[in-house]
Amino acid sequence: MRDVRSDASRHDRNHRRGNALRQRLALAAGLALAVTLLTPLAWLIHHRDWGVLLMPLVPVVIWLTLNAWRYLEQRFTG
Repeated sequence: MRDVRSDASRHDRNHRRGNALRQRLALAAGLALAVTLLTPLAWLIHHRDWGVLLMPLVPVVIWLTLNAWRYLEQRFTG
């Protein structure tokens, strides 16, 4: 007869590995999104004379980035 506990522990171990992979993918996606949004915005504000006009967009971009992080956290952690 097969040991039911070993099957359950194997399933649990595989499930944890899958969750860890999903969390890493969510983290990588969130970081890529943040870099993609914030780097060009910061560069434009710093290097262009009209970049100062983009300053009111910064809180909106930060808010969008935080909402994206929350979505990724909820979607990929459970």
